[in-house]
Amino acid sequence: MKFSKNQLIAFLFGLGATISIRMVGIFAISDLIAIFFLPFLAFKQNMFVDRRFRRVIILLLLWMASTVVSDIYNHSTMTNAAKGFFTLVPFLACLIFAYWLLRKNYELMIPFLWGYVISFTLSAGFGFDAFYIEMIQTKGVAGVTQLDHYNKIKVWIISAFISGAFAITYFKRFPRFVTLVIFSFSFIVLLDGSRSIFLIYFIVAISLIYILRITKNLHWDGDIWSMNLQRKVTRFSFYIIVLIFAAKGVYSFSATNGYLGENERQKYDDQSSTKIGLFSGRGEIISSFLAIKDSPILGHGSYAIDNVGYGYQAAKLIGANDLSLEWNMNRIGENYIPTHSHIWQAWVYNGFLGGVFWIYILIGVLIVYISKYLFLYPRYQAYILCSLANAIWNILFSPFSQRPLLATSLVFFIVLMQAEDQTKQN
Repeated sequence: MKFSKNQLIAFLFGLGATISIRMVGIFAISDLIAIFFLPFLAFKQNMFVDRRFRRVIILLLLWMASTVVSDIYNHSTMTNAAKGFFTLVPFLACLIFAYWLLRKNYELMIPFLWGYVISFTLSAGFGFDAFYIEMIQTKGVAGVTQLDHYNKIKVWIISAFISGAFAITYFKRFPRFVTLVIFSFSFIVLLDGSRSIFLIYFIVAISLIYILRITKNLHWDGDIWSMNLQRKVTRFSFYIIVLIFAAKGVYSFSATNGYLGENERQKYDDQSSTKIGLFSGRGEIISSFLAIKDSPILGHGSYAIDNVGYGYQAAKLIGANDLSLEWNMNRIGENYIPTHSHIWQAWVYNGFLGGVFWIYILIGVLIVYISKYLFLYPRYQAYILCSLANAIWNILFSPFSQRPLLATSLVFFIVLMQAEDQTKQN
């Protein structure tokens, strides 16, 4: 099979997405590629015509400026200030590079995702990555297979394949088979204790079953899919809420009955005994709110150390057990302010403008896509649902990372919306 130049570029950009080296922080190879092309693309004609993409870039530039002001105000160390700022430079470059790549042909997302899966397998599975190399050295083991969390690494790699390259490539030809794989994998990861991945895949798989049942007599026409499914949007929204509670029920039943192992049962018992129940698994959101309350505009500076004890205060507020309280007490003055979220990390470290950026991404891009464009590209429906669910979860509940994948995924949705808007205008 012969590949075009742009297909090869997209594949190589994906191939370098997680293989990384340490410089000022950790940079993926794709970060460096995007930074190299940034001066050429930033001044390219018609590069920022689309209003959504333009807003994303402007808000990111404001966030970058906020990091400088916040770090000066908080007297951050030069190392932390440099890491904070130069984490955003490659993200800016990757957004612009991905937009240049996808704006005329969004199908280039397919070779990018195949490259990404290979990249993730090499970096996480074989340790071709600065982060895993440092973990191997720290733990004094011979390879990535000996790391304590290697089973989770395997789950992450398979997850990246199923929700990305596999879903986007094969859903149109084998919709029921792809749905079955996603559904089956949700229970496989549950047995591994990966609750968030189970929740995402379970909801996506059941949603796909529902969508395919409604559209079983329809062709792969986005307008027809959209008209039929939007009539049932209220029912579908209610369905998603029910699915969330169903997924929680499945996990609770499995954990309490010991089907997931003793460690998972103990974790379930510890977390469910707090005032916020299983949500204490993401209890960092409480410590984030406490930190934001103390400095809502300028934040605490890049990679700010938790000298105040926000983690300990949050653990007390939710009624954590003595072991958790002791663990959080020992972290005071030693570790970063706990955030575990794109939004709260940006807001806590860099102030209000960091939070505004992610709020716009969440509402102005992802929620708008869901409300107006969700069913217009049925051949990508499995990937779209997986990507949306993962993006929303990560923005709310995961640390900021994987810049090339995140940037390209966000640009993919922006380009799809742009293409649909242009079609309607014509």
